[in-house]
Amino acid sequence: ANTLSFSAGSTERMRIDSSGNVGIGTSSPNRNLHISGGASDVAFGITNSASGTAASDGFSITVENPTTDVAIRQRENANMKFLTNNAERMRIDSSGNLLVGKTAAGFANTGHELRGGGSYAAFTRDGGTPVLVNRKSSDGTLVEYMKDGTTVGSIGTQGSRLTIGNGDTGLRIAGD
Repeated sequence: ANTLSFSAGSTERMRIDSSGNVGIGTSSPNRNLHISGGASDVAFGITNSASGTAASDGFSITVENPTTDVAIRQRENANMKFLTNNAERMRIDSSGNLLVGKTAAGFANTGHELRGGGSYAAFTRDGGTPVLVNRKSSDGTLVEYMKDGTTVGSIGTQGSRLTIGNGDTGLRIAGD
């Protein structure tokens, strides 16, 4: 039937069909590489160890159940880097900090940083505007400041003017 199939005992485990699609766990692959597992099976995994499951694996990518999340794991104390066109664009460092446009945490390094644990977000630049907040078609709050989940102040717009305040008390900056 113009297919090449691989079996273990009497159970087919892999197939290459007449169109060149490879199926693992399916006898009807509908993609170049189609991997299928049961609802609780690991459908796909890449790891850098022989076992593929040990807690000491340095790196693994798994789809543990097609209806849940994809897990990308770095089990070593190392960075996870994301690159485009051979240039690093983002990383999650070994402390859990999300870094965009920079390779190390701290104010000395230009770029954006979200500290692991949510302790703060930092935007550092040599020139230009480090933070830009844009409201599209209506007046209202641009930035809200809170303490213990309660709003204590805000910066916003009203009639194309900047406002700073808390509730109905505040300052509206108007020019001529």
